Amino acid sequence: MSADWVIGACWRCDDTDVPVVWVGPATSCGQHAPVYLCEDCLIALERRILTHFLEDQPGPPLATTIAPAHTVPPMRFPMEHLPTGWPPVQRVSIELGLFGLRAQADGRTGREAWRIISERHPRVALAAAGTSALMFACLVVIAVRLAA
Repeated sequence: MSADWVIGACWRCDDTDVPVVWVGPATSCGQHAPVYLCEDCLIALERRILTHFLEDQPGPPLATTIAPAHTVPPMRFPMEHLPTGWPPVQRVSIELGLFGLRAQADGRTGREAWRIISERHPRVALAAAGTSALMFACLVVIAVRLAA
């Protein structure tokens, strides 16, 4: 099994812009959130788990409940399908084309992508808007010179 390390925020130490790996979802009130840990926190967690098992510490007592006759096996869904309000990792691209700028963020395009980019990366949005304005100004100058 290979781990996909990405740049994001660690949920344990709150470091940002560090390599993190997804360790599983956290679920509360029917909502899911992806939990990411940096390398140091992952090592600390693994060490704590191994210490727990090596010391043979008993866990909390299991609840004695009777399961229904026909249960549905639990399923684990990919993170793309889990509702996450603000994922720490996103894919953002801005393409400079013949007809202007095309933005794409988290699989969305158009105004929704520009909204995501301007919220999460205001400097990138400002640079893209400046580039677009500069391109428009150049086209106006060329059109005026050709018309004259």
